[in-house]
Amino acid sequence: LWAEPAEGDTAEAWLKRAAEAEAAFEIARALEYYQKADALRPDDPVILQKIAQQLSDLTLKTRGEAEKK
Repeated sequence: LWAEPAEGDTAEAWLKRAAEAEAAFEIARALEYYQKADALRPDDPVILQKIAQQLSDLTLKTRGEAEKK
């Protein structure tokens, strides 16, 4: 379902796929893709903000799942 960027793809390719995953509420996948973009473009404030947002969303999701039990 998710097309992996080919070796040598740019940070932009990872960012595009991360945004698609984020739109589909695939938080863990979006985080993984944003981290791959960060490896190619370190210290980019937009990418770092997106990583922080995904980590925050994962925390909320995990907390919500624990409360359901």
